[in-house]
Amino acid sequence: MLKKAGLTMNSSALGERLAEAIIKETGETIGINTLKRLLGLYCDERKPHRYTLDTVAHYLGSKTYSRLLEDTKKGNSGFCMMEDVEQVRAEQLQKGCVVLITYAPDRELELRYEGDDMFVVDASVNSKLKVGDRCEITDMVTGFPLQVLSVERDGKLLGRFVAGEKQCGMTIKAIK
Repeated sequence: MLKKAGLTMNSSALGERLAEAIIKETGETIGINTLKRLLGLYCDERKPHRYTLDTVAHYLGSKTYSRLLEDTKKGNSGFCMMEDVEQVRAEQLQKGCVVLITYAPDRELELRYEGDDMFVVDASVNSKLKVGDRCEITDMVTGFPLQVLSVERDGKLLGRFVAGEKQCGMTIKAIK
């Protein structure tokens, strides 16, 4: 959505500008706070309504949100080596896939997918995440902070973790 609207996470009045772009394109409205929740800027337990998801799909050129998901899945097959990607969804990975994440100022993580949204940190440079940490991650998006739903270290749950929260310069490379 941000790319289509020509916005970044650092854009001033992000929610307002994105809401304007969506209504201009589709004639449908999504609330500013709802958009901020979708972008991970507000954290709460509420899930978006079907209308909201379908409006996002319309803005992105699909008839429905379900169709958007289907179209996204169709385009994710093939082989790659260190391919830059916009987004990685855990549900689309095979066990053993490795994802390399970098973010400012000099952080690097290599995560190996175990299945069921769980990754193991195989390499960590200048990150608070350590080799061997188990991380629950549903998706990763280039340019956004990495949202880790839970971190387990040495059998202890450490809670949520956000990487790249201040810089928003995360890049993702998939190693398949």
